[in-house]
Amino acid sequence: MPIFSMAFTEHFRRLPFPIDFWRLPWEERLATACQKARDHRQQSGGKLVTWGEIKRYHYCHADKRSLVISTMGEVIGEQEDFDPPRATFGLAGSDENLPDRFVEDEE
Repeated sequence: MPIFSMAFTEHFRRLPFPIDFWRLPWEERLATACQKARDHRQQSGGKLVTWGEIKRYHYCHADKRSLVISTMGEVIGEQEDFDPPRATFGLAGSDENLPDRFVEDEE
């Protein structure tokens, strides 16, 4: 897949939450994130334009920490030191920030 296509569609990899989401108690935020994963999986048919099949969701709840949520909306793990790669495209030709996929963890 050409990197410019991946960079152009990078925003599809992030699910937005309303601004007041962060004021909810922890349990409600987690339940909302799990529901959002279920809804997104259903709406998208389990695929992202350019990126392919959705294998998991990461709910980034603190700096460099995420909860791993299955496509069924269940918490299945936690990841520390989480720094998701982003596809970027620059005119200078630098490929410094161009990892094209998450490193596959053992499933």
